[in-house]
Parts: sequence; structure tokens; C-alpha cells
Amino acid sequence: MKKVKKLMIVAALSCAAVLPSCSPKAPLYAWYNYDDVAYELMKNGTEANEEALKAVGIRMVCGAGKVDGLKDGGVVPPGVYAEVGYIYFKQGKKDLATQYFEKEMEAYPESKVYVSRILKQLK
Repeated sequence: MKKVKKLMIVAALSCAAVLPSCSPKAPLYAWYNYDDVAYELMKNGTEANEEALKAVGIRMVCGAGKVDGLKDGGVVPPGVYAEVGYIYFKQGKKDLATQYFEKEMEAYPESKVYVSRILKQLK
């Protein structure tokens, strides 16, 4: 009987030690309403929707590191710099587009192959 009690205590302590690791973690990115705005742009590619996506992208870029509740204050999600750069490119602002594409490669080195091809086409 003593052995069973000891086993139950050990099991209870083990569960108590493991449960905190199952708690939800803070999100890494602040997406705001990016998915809704991007979907609207894909569905209806108007200039207003493009401007709305650029505004959300710039908010994400400028707000990174300042958002409460995010891991380490948050980082810019992958592809957002490139998305904002592409919108600037479509508006004929090649200098700004280049800056954002370069920021994308700096933040996410795995995008370098793809984004460097885009930069070659800009020049």
C-alpha cells in the first residue's frame, strides 16, 4: 500500500512538472489583419485594396518589436518586406522597393535566392 501511495505521489509530481510546458506560447508575429486584406486584394485587385495591403505591411514593419504579448516584442513576418517592396515597385518607386527587398533578404536569408532574382530585374 505504501508503494502505491509513493507511485501516485511521483506520478502527480511528474504531471505537475510537465503541464506548464503545455501552456500556449506567445505568438512570434503580429499579423494584424494582413490575411483579410491580402485576400481582398487577390479577390478584387483594386488600387484601394493595394494601398490597404501596403498600409498593413508598413504597420507590421514599423510595429515590430513594439507589440505587447509577442515573443521578444515581435518580428516582421516572413515575406512582408518583399510584399511592401513589390507594391512600391508596382507604383514605380524602385528605390523604396529595392530597400524593402534588401531588408527581406537581411531578415530572412533563406529568401535570398528568390529576392536577389527580383532585384536583378529591377536594375
